[in-house]
Amino acid sequence: MYGGKQRADDKAIKAAAHDLKAAVQIFNTNTPDLQTPLMCIVDYRGYRLLCSSKVPLGSNTMKLGSNDGGRTLKDDCPELRKKVKKMCRALNLKKHTVLPTQRGVWGPGDLEGHVGLDGKHYVVDLARLFPPEAPSADETRAVYYHMLRPELVKSNLVPLSSDALTGWCGRDRKHGPRNNEEVRECSKRLHTQVIPALAAALDQDSTVEAIWDFSVEFHSHGVNMRHLGRVKELIKQPKASTELLFEMVVRVFKSELRQQLRSKMEEIKVASEEPYRLLVVNFLNTILQHSLNDGQTDRPFEWLAYIELLLGRKFKYTLTEEDNADLLAAQSAERILQCVAEKMGITLSSRIQQAIIQKQPSTMISTRDFEHMKATANSMSILGLAEGMMQYYEVATLLEQQQPQQLTATGGTYPMLKKANMLLSRAIALGHTEPHILHARANIEAWLADRFLQSGI
Repeated sequence: MYGGKQRADDKAIKAAAHDLKAAVQIFNTNTPDLQTPLMCIVDYRGYRLLCSSKVPLGSNTMKLGSNDGGRTLKDDCPELRKKVKKMCRALNLKKHTVLPTQRGVWGPGDLEGHVGLDGKHYVVDLARLFPPEAPSADETRAVYYHMLRPELVKSNLVPLSSDALTGWCGRDRKHGPRNNEEVRECSKRLHTQVIPALAAALDQDSTVEAIWDFSVEFHSHGVNMRHLGRVKELIKQPKASTELLFEMVVRVFKSELRQQLRSKMEEIKVASEEPYRLLVVNFLNTILQHSLNDGQTDRPFEWLAYIELLLGRKFKYTLTEEDNADLLAAQSAERILQCVAEKMGITLSSRIQQAIIQKQPSTMISTRDFEHMKATANSMSILGLAEGMMQYYEVATLLEQQQPQQLTATGGTYPMLKKANMLLSRAIALGHTEPHILHARANIEAWLADRFLQSGI
């Protein structure tokens, strides 16, 4: 589906993430009594698993939408339809016609609305909830995996059709062309206004540093991470430019390692860890510039050419002389290694960790240094929000009990405040802007300021 006649696992991985993103956005609409399953994405050895909580659905519970590619379209529950309409309006999505049924729908045609066996209303199959970005001429199937960010859609002046630019509305001669043009205009606005505005904001922010989570900044502006290359081209501030470069390099190395792991699995078709251990070790040594050219003097240039090849594939980006200097600077490769290992769930031996800390660039990784590679998971942001609010309420309870000394104690509430602040900041950036959450974040900032004034930390 995603690669046309050729298999495209990397594109399917993106589509799985859209399901999770849509579920979070539906939760944020606060539509009464409209349920989605709890979801979690698990990545392991290059493959992605979308996990969903079990919901009470059966063969006859679907009352809204299509599960056969649009040949039939159900609309058997007015109450459920009203809830989906309310949800879509909150997300700035419009009603449109799905052919050949000639019926109007809210959201994508393949979204399924169910009246569960428990009587509650559920929506599932959410990957295409948001419209696609207008694709380039050489990537027409991108309409199934390159979606516009929810933040961008919600900020658009007119509501958009989830099915624009796809076959779901391709034969709607009356409304289809206008729906398609509205999404093209939104995509144009992304490239001509929103991305330049993001680059300007990063240029003006003097706090950009290595620990930044660029995804929060990008997504809050409505920009997908696939546009890292374009933002990097517009950046003028050296520090921000360098950090964006490292973000891109880490991402392309992670994608390449995933691809190699999938290829190895296809080749040997066994679950034994040893073949994958050797593959990962060789790849990590490549990041450290080992084993590319048997230690010859042109090794750094070959390494840069390899990085540029990967960046060109994923971000359509070409390295500059300043980029080359940043990548060849001391400890750059080691820093990239650490980030890739963390994102892939790889644990290396203390020998390698100490070598990096002590800045020993010639250290090679052996199979004995590879301890294990665990699965990594990404859950719905509501879980982090819940944890942040729980930490906040615990601190508030202590302060209500007149224990202000806990605020300045090293082992007291300070770590809880810092963690709550981080979790709530991320939740707000992801769209959780309800008044009680903003109020909690403001209180945390005030308490942290009090601690600073009292202790000088």
